[in-house]
Amino acid sequence: MTARHNCLRSARNCKSLGWSRTELDNKNVCPARRADTRQFATQWPLRSRESSMELLQPREGYRFTTDSLALANAVQIASSESLLDLCSGCGVIPIFIGVRSPFRSAIAVELDEELACFARLNISRYQLDEKIHVLQADVRKLTSEAFKDLPPSFRPAYFDVITGNPPYWPTGQGRLNPDFRKALARHETSLTLCELVRAARQLLKPGGRFYLTHLDARRSEILAELAGRGLRCVRIETVPGQKARRILLEATLGSASL
Repeated sequence: MTARHNCLRSARNCKSLGWSRTELDNKNVCPARRADTRQFATQWPLRSRESSMELLQPREGYRFTTDSLALANAVQIASSESLLDLCSGCGVIPIFIGVRSPFRSAIAVELDEELACFARLNISRYQLDEKIHVLQADVRKLTSEAFKDLPPSFRPAYFDVITGNPPYWPTGQGRLNPDFRKALARHETSLTLCELVRAARQLLKPGGRFYLTHLDARRSEILAELAGRGLRCVRIETVPGQKARRILLEATLGSASL
């Protein structure tokens, strides 16, 4: 029996999460690595000035933080614009933005299969399936060709808004977490700052906006990477409540720098 069938078989145990077996089956849930959904899924309160939400995410491994919420809250997007979220995790950023400020369409890119599964569940839970598509892919290999097989509404050649909440620490700096997924999320073992900025630049429309959270300690490196790709930083803010100072940056393609 496949992991997907194990996940669906155990769905009868997930009433507390608001899902029935039929609902999960109809949503064509992707394979999960563990059999008992209730053991690896939890509900996390997502609060802002406008809304109170709950998302599913793994009990262990990578879990989204207030950095993701701060980034989502900072994004300004119009109803006619498209969004690309890089390193999407369980989909927190496009879902938060979609509930608060509806956009035309969004693609959430996530490398990890299990996190992509949670993103699809969360998107369906908030009835955003027609607005947000999850693409399990490597950001380093992402080009406009990666979207050619998607439904027509999710095939923009370039995006109006791109968001990124990438790994913060270079390899060789800081303690590498023994949990594989946490290590991928925190250290640049599979995606560097340079690779993230390059991907964003390749897929951003002229005049588009790129929103990014990162370590304040790497500010000069970030600004140099952005400038080297023709992206101009127009806003820098501090993310409150963090031991290691985090910053939120907004950069545009083709406007005056900060």
